Amino acid sequence: MKAKMQLDENKNKLFAVLIVALIVALVLVSISIVSVPAGYKGVVVSGIGIGHVFHEGFNLKNPLSTVELVRYNTQRVEFIGANQADDNEGNIVVNSRDNVAIYMDFQVVFHLDPTQVATVRIENGDFVETVVIPYCRSVPRDVCANFDALEIRGDSRSLVAAAIQRNLTSQFLDKHIILEEFALQELSLPQAYEDAITAKKVAEQNVITEQYNLDAQLYIAERTIVDAEAAANVTVIDAEAK
Repeated sequence: MKAKMQLDENKNKLFAVLIVALIVALVLVSISIVSVPAGYKGVVVSGIGIGHVFHEGFNLKNPLSTVELVRYNTQRVEFIGANQADDNEGNIVVNSRDNVAIYMDFQVVFHLDPTQVATVRIENGDFVETVVIPYCRSVPRDVCANFDALEIRGDSRSLVAAAIQRNLTSQFLDKHIILEEFALQELSLPQAYEDAITAKKVAEQNVITEQYNLDAQLYIAERTIVDAEAAANVTVIDAEAK
């Protein structure tokens, strides 16, 4: 009887050991597998093999390593309006050369160099927060400081947008970020300047209208002279004929 009880006790111990071993094995497997979705890279950020990159799909990793998923495909950040959201940082305020505050709305579209994802993550952490957003705030301010308010809002708007895109492209590239698009959407000046722009456009339109009226009057005058000369010639011919 005692032998049977001892055998049952041994079986129970063995079963308990197997259960524990199975749990440990499942835990080790779970922390040794990393699933990388499409558009992301897995980067080892701590532990063994820092900087190692895992590609899309299921990958085996060292259980002592921490892997962070880093998005590298096309993404967008908006700087529009006064409200912030997950993909909208709200518009920025830039100062013109003549020290006028201008509200600027725009968006940027970009992606990471797929071969440099680990470098971007290790050197910059959350690159959107540490690179993209700060650069998108500083570059427009630096560019607009070289233009007067009416130039930024008026005839030089395209030059301002081109300069911002050119500078952002260069600075992003230094951080292995590829700028796909910079889209300048809205520029808002103080009301006095908006009124000045409207008055300028009205004045320009008036000049065009006046020039058109002058050209029309000159045409009528020239036509009258030509008609008068033609009539005079007819009269002379008739007189000579008689």
